[in-house]
Amino acid sequence: PTLQLPLFPSYLFVQIEKEQRSRVLQVPGVLAIVGGTGKEPATLDSTEIEMLRAGVQLRKVEPHPVIHVGQTALIRRGPFTGKSGIVVRKKGAVRVVLTLEVIMRSIAVECDLSDIAIMGNRAS
Repeated sequence: PTLQLPLFPSYLFVQIEKEQRSRVLQVPGVLAIVGGTGKEPATLDSTEIEMLRAGVQLRKVEPHPVIHVGQTALIRRGPFTGKSGIVVRKKGAVRVVLTLEVIMRSIAVECDLSDIAIMGNRAS
C-alpha cells in the first residue's frame, strides 16, 4: 500500500464568491483565508489548479521549501557539497554564490533545487 499525504498540508482550495468567505471561516478547523495583496483572498488560476492535479496524479510533484533570492543555502550534492553561499537567481535551477575568503573571490554555482538546503532567512 502507498501512503498518500497532502501536497500542501492544512490548505484547502475552494472556489467561492466573496460573500461566502464568512461561511468558510465557520467551518471547524478553518483558521484563515490566505490573503493576497490588499487583504483580498489569494487566487490560483484554474490552469494552475489543473496543473497541480495532473502533477499529483502522475506523482511528478512534491512539496519543497520556498527559496528566495538572498537566502543562505547549503549545497548538499556535487563537487561543492558542504559549501554554503547566497542564492542569487532561481528558475529551474538556482545559482548559489560561494566566496573563497582566502583569495577574496566569488563564484556562482548552478544547482538543482533538490541539491540545496536553505539555512537562513533573506540577507538584509
